[in-house]
Amino acid sequence: MASPSTVRGPGVYRTFGSHDLDETRQLVADVFCDHRLSLARADAQLDYGHLYQTLGQLSLSLMQYGAEVNVKPFGLGEFYLIQIPLSGYDRLQCQNRNLLCSRALGSVHGPGAALEMNWSEDCQKLAIRIERAALEQQACALFDLERAPQTLRFEQDLNLSSAQGLAWRNQALYLFTQLRQAPHLFSQPLVAQQFEQTMMTSLLSWHHRDSALSKPSQQVLPHHVKRAVEFLHHHADQPWTMTELAQYAGVSARSLYAGFQQYLDTSPKRYLLELKLQRVRQALLNPEQPQSVTEIATAWGFFQLGRFATEYRKRFGESPSDTLTCTDCIPLAVPA
Repeated sequence: MASPSTVRGPGVYRTFGSHDLDETRQLVADVFCDHRLSLARADAQLDYGHLYQTLGQLSLSLMQYGAEVNVKPFGLGEFYLIQIPLSGYDRLQCQNRNLLCSRALGSVHGPGAALEMNWSEDCQKLAIRIERAALEQQACALFDLERAPQTLRFEQDLNLSSAQGLAWRNQALYLFTQLRQAPHLFSQPLVAQQFEQTMMTSLLSWHHRDSALSKPSQQVLPHHVKRAVEFLHHHADQPWTMTELAQYAGVSARSLYAGFQQYLDTSPKRYLLELKLQRVRQALLNPEQPQSVTEIATAWGFFQLGRFATEYRKRFGESPSDTLTCTDCIPLAVPA
């Protein structure tokens, strides 16, 4: 069996799998870095599967171990790693932080990062590796810099329920699917380079946290708008009226509406709806959430379920039941 490190190239697609712990460790190390791999239970049966694809300075891996495992890299190499869980969860420790990564939350790690992962038995991830030199070169071009910082800084937790997180996740899944189904489409270098740069540009634009580089234009919210926004975030499950919200903010309903339109480009009613939809999605993506779609929706004030489903699909591009049942999961067959 060829190792992943021997098959890099534009549009390369390979499948790897094993039931042996040492072989699995070596195959994964060839794609990422040396690490310690152990089973959480001595009597568990490993069922590792791995679809591996490359595109220029990016590689995309759809992976599962088929058993509860602990993975502890000996420090990441000269690359950035983005992990997007598609099913199950990973209890991840990195830089004195504990993250429960699931379909609601991914993670981003830079070169040299020390992390420890604990994959659940049903955990399946899309892992994207971007070579350090390529991403930092793209940062220089994007932010008009002569040289990139020593290491680009990203938020560790990638919110897959936010508009940016959801868009990047869907973009990565689309690229992975197209590479798998029609690799010949990427045979032209200019086409491959365009997709590669799109992935890097959107990652830098949406998730890079160094304000000295990205220089986002942020308006300071007036006191009454900020007060109303904070109140909605803390009480989104309550059926507040425009009059009640305006009274809390200390202005007239007309002034509050005008403030939301001017500074947030939306109405208070629409802002609350978006907030409620985000909270519902977070609950649906929670791997430890036992409730049904109806129970979760009504808990957040959606009692007209048909209208709720329409708004949800319009916002996230899938039905609430699709979110709950993880329709993105891709079967991985272990090669004989």
